[in-house]
Amino acid sequence: MSESATSEAKRAKPRRPVPLSIQWHITTECGNRCKHCYVFDSSTFENERQNTLSLDDLLRVVARLEEFEKSHHAKFNPFVISGGDPLLREDWAEFVGELRRRGRTVFMMANPETLTETSVAKLVELGVKRVQMSLDGLEGTHDHFRSKGSFRRTVAKLELLHDHGIRGQIMSTLYPANAADLIPLMRTVAAETKAYSFTFDLGCFVGNAAELTKGLRPGDLRTILAAYLGEKERLREEGYSLVVGEKCHLLKLARFENGTYYPSSTKQAGGISGCAAGWAGLVLLSNGAAMACRRLPITVGKLP
Repeated sequence: MSESATSEAKRAKPRRPVPLSIQWHITTECGNRCKHCYVFDSSTFENERQNTLSLDDLLRVVARLEEFEKSHHAKFNPFVISGGDPLLREDWAEFVGELRRRGRTVFMMANPETLTETSVAKLVELGVKRVQMSLDGLEGTHDHFRSKGSFRRTVAKLELLHDHGIRGQIMSTLYPANAADLIPLMRTVAAETKAYSFTFDLGCFVGNAAELTKGLRPGDLRTILAAYLGEKERLREEGYSLVVGEKCHLLKLARFENGTYYPSSTKQAGGISGCAAGWAGLVLLSNGAAMACRRLPITVGKLP
């Protein structure tokens, strides 16, 4: 094939749409008021609560996103539905059902209190494959952050999700008050729960977390990140099936330092995802406000 023919063939090859993700907080309603929750930020919360979009408006936003996809050769997938607790919104299943009918992958973030036999069965019916919950330390620490009994409820609901064929994902948010629990929590989740995956990220001091003690120093962080990567490898060597993710952006630096950063390799099972803010993700609040990140309270637009 001539050089000109090769160039023409390359030009004719369909270009893959730019992948983007959406984290959509469809309600502020929640049965908890966790000590580190970013939802209760004074600059956004009241406006969200008083101006939550109707189902019709949510679907208008979806239509607007679809217009954007066509005009900018992009693709929003997955849709990560959050809150508050999205399962407390009465029409959550209708909204998720419409997203699924439009061919969208939907992941849910939820609280254990609303993951019942009925709601989980509905998630299965709708084709939702992943549900994320939080564990922010071992039992005493986690319950201190959230509510008494929350740790055990979460572990029980991981089993319920597993029994229904849904992957239960655990996210942990790191502050000075729970940093010592991170490594033992990883092992507990791997050895004693039905979680499919585990990851963590650094906490931001917004919303309720503005009242928490600040102060993880660079040296502390380096030690924590090295310990996390070391425990991830030990769990793999011991045969645990838990997928240990690397969401915390600083894990990239830790891997650069120790010479194990492989951008396109499977050597870090679970992947190095890092921070998507301003790069590959969009956050929508329940009133339609758009942000680059929910933990960076700067509104960059409004939908529909």
